[in-house]
Amino acid sequence: MKQRKIIVHYSDEFTRAQICLKVIKLLIDERERGACSDDCAGQGKM
Repeated sequence: MKQRKIIVHYSDEFTRAQICLKVIKLLIDERERGACSDDCAGQGKM
């Protein structure tokens, strides 16, 4: 039982990491597309 719980926990962590990576990638894409003024606004939000 205990081992199974650990595996589930790790898969949750992995899923969370995947989501974080996707969000970061989207943010980087947005920044590259945006103009300088947009970039400054983006930095303020973070």
